[in-house]
Amino acid sequence: MGDRLKIGDLVEWLESIYPKVHKINRGIIIRKNGAMEDLELYKVVTIDNEAVWVYGTDLRKLEEEC
Repeated sequence: MGDRLKIGDLVEWLESIYPKVHKINRGIIIRKNGAMEDLELYKVVTIDNEAVWVYGTDLRKLEEEC
């Protein structure tokens, strides 16, 4: 992903529930796990008020800075 993700960004990602059944989630990044340099892992609060960890490669930034 070319965009640099940071805390406070509005993002979305696709979650596989069953084979061929997916759910689009949206949320705001609240934390980045920097323990491993080659693995970007972000904690995101969803619109359903759940906190989940998501890989950076799965996230897509929704807002573009002008």
